[in-house]
Amino acid sequence: MLSSQQITEWFATNRQRMTGRGVWFQGGEPGSQNPEEFGCAGLRVLIVRLSPYSEVAAGITHTYLYQMAAAVAGVFVDMSFMPPENDERLFREAGVPLLTGIGSKEPAAAFDLIAISNSVLQELINLPALLRYSELPLSCRRRDEKGSPLLILGGSNSYTHSILHGPVDEGGDCGLVDGVLPGDGEQVFAQMLTLLRDNVALPRAERLHLLQRSLPGFYLPQSYHQKFTDSELIVIEAEAGAPLPVPSNKTACRDTSETWLGGPLLYEGSGSSHVLVSAGCPSFCSFCKESWEQKPYRETPLDQALAAARQLKAGLGLSEISLMTFNANT
Repeated sequence: MLSSQQITEWFATNRQRMTGRGVWFQGGEPGSQNPEEFGCAGLRVLIVRLSPYSEVAAGITHTYLYQMAAAVAGVFVDMSFMPPENDERLFREAGVPLLTGIGSKEPAAAFDLIAISNSVLQELINLPALLRYSELPLSCRRRDEKGSPLLILGGSNSYTHSILHGPVDEGGDCGLVDGVLPGDGEQVFAQMLTLLRDNVALPRAERLHLLQRSLPGFYLPQSYHQKFTDSELIVIEAEAGAPLPVPSNKTACRDTSETWLGGPLLYEGSGSSHVLVSAGCPSFCSFCKESWEQKPYRETPLDQALAAARQLKAGLGLSEISLMTFNANT
């Protein structure tokens, strides 16, 4: 595996060959942590998106999660994106892991936690290759044997994650990710990082069961067994102590939750951002699965939304702020 120094040197030599002269992999975005903090951090977190930088930079997912993680004492956080097609070829030719922290240039395997944010189902097709070409085994059993970082998936598509579970090799174990955190990241993401930071010496299985016991809505695939006939699912059996059904975390737009105030200023998509004014949906439309998942409906208090808008404008130099809501006509 290449070291961060080798990756840094490779980038300096080859960035002119990369898409957009490699700006997406440059790192050093205003508001990001100093890479020198990597070595002394109590927990190293890599936030991963399964799409290219240019496709997701205008959203708030990466930077909001970054804001939450960086607020936890002792945590170093970095970001990683799926390389554009041309750059993926260059990475693989040089042996650069496809998942590499853009700020620290540390490979994914050097982190303690890979936090995968999945927004749309189709992105998941990229996950096996991103793991394979980052020297991260596809099987959670083999990641345990190798001492690889934990892989936890969340995001708006985390409710439909079941295609990631089940046997991925001859070992027949529990799938591509170690755990899933459906629902909102507010409050619970920072809580998860705190638990992992304070219990980094625990064996992998014990850390995962600690998250299952402590976090609302944490789904541990290995605790559930699905039984099928030839054509349909007939029962889901939970191991002792595992919740069934699994709740999801609903803390966005609460008085006590984090508010999006501005993380790193990404090089693309700057000038415009969002204020989250409501979450959830009060309806039960038969044509929409999300209205059934996104309960209850809740709104950001007006004073909190206005304060967030002013801080975003000042901190990110915005010329435009959009109102972000699940259902704009509610």
